[in-house]
Parts: sequence; C-alpha cells; structure tokens
Amino acid sequence: MGPLDKFKDFLKQLDSSLIEVKEESEWTKAIILDATNSLYDWEYPQLPEDLSFFKNGKEWLATNSHEQECYILTEDKNEIDKVMNIKGIKASLEE
Repeated sequence: MGPLDKFKDFLKQLDSSLIEVKEESEWTKAIILDATNSLYDWEYPQLPEDLSFFKNGKEWLATNSHEQECYILTEDKNEIDKVMNIKGIKASLEE
C-alpha cells in the first residue's frame, strides 16, 4: 500500500534487525510494540499496511487492518486454547 519511502523514518529504526526490504520483513518485537497499541492501526499512510507474523516459515498471524480482522493460522491445540481464553477477545474457530 504505497511506496516504502513514506516509511523511511520508521524503517530506519529497524536497521539493526531488518534483514531485507520486501513484502515480508523480519522486525524486532520492541519496535513493533512501540509503533502502535493496536494491530488494526497498521494502515497506510502512517504505517505499512496489514501487519503479519510468520512462524517456521509459514504465515501464523495475518491482519486486515481496515476491516479490523485478525487471523491466527495454526492447528496447534495449545495455541488455539491460549487464544480462545484471552479475556475480552472475540474469536471464532473456522474448520
């Protein structure tokens, strides 16, 4: 969603942990947590659109910021139980 040069100040903070700039980037937890308090605030032009996380090379968490949707893609029963037991979360299981 837009050119990356719009985010050069934000991306500069990631220099020490940024592996490469492409559609998927590996960023550090602290910088991401400091950027905003909500997964749904990852919207152009303030931040890159739709934050996602990968685990073992596969997409694990994907967001659709403007629709305020978040998907956790796992078949791990322990992870599912943890997410489903977060107080205040609205969640549903899709088979």
